[in-house]
Amino acid sequence: MFYCYNGKRSDTFNEVIIHCPRLDTTDLENALVSTKIVNWSEAIIVPCLPPHTYECVKRVAHRLKLHFEGENEHTPHDLVLFDQHKPRFENICLPDDITFQPLSEEHVDIVDSVWPNRYDTSKWLFKLLIKNNASYGLFKNKELVAWVFVNEIGALVHLYTLDGHRKMGYGKLVMQLLCNKSLEEKKPVFGYCKRGNVSAIKLYESLGFDQYYYVRWTVLSPK
Repeated sequence: MFYCYNGKRSDTFNEVIIHCPRLDTTDLENALVSTKIVNWSEAIIVPCLPPHTYECVKRVAHRLKLHFEGENEHTPHDLVLFDQHKPRFENICLPDDITFQPLSEEHVDIVDSVWPNRYDTSKWLFKLLIKNNASYGLFKNKELVAWVFVNEIGALVHLYTLDGHRKMGYGKLVMQLLCNKSLEEKKPVFGYCKRGNVSAIKLYESLGFDQYYYVRWTVLSPK
């Protein structure tokens, strides 16, 4: 189990990342119930839970008498994974007016403004990822037109192309370039695609990603 804060304790929420490689989660469940590391008196988001760990966390919430946001509040996402043994994307030719480079803090406002899940302090999250070199964009004549982030667990997220620049292949292009960078650095290449997002699944499939099990997000909070 690994935990981290996804923001400042005083003005946003805590995040606990829970994974279990075994299907038997008995030991994990007991550890979560008895741990003094996690402060269950505060609201905590638990992201990307596969089915067996999701059920484990649900039981933990019941035992600790916590409110559990479940199936009705959070749409499942499919895990998509790029096989690291596949070759890199080749013959990528950037037009003369297009560059691929990290985002800077000046781009926080525009990224946050189009994120459908933004909240009061979500700019803090984007600023943190940008500071940690976990965001890359395509720039046309030095103006940002498309971007993708790598979140705190290494997943490709927040892929977006601005209106007026769609249907030009920029989303696929920025993904190919970031995939190549991750493969060069020997990092896993994966993402989560919201169930029902047909266009996103088609994009991942066109890039050679394979679809695996679904995951869910939940929030645990005191009743």
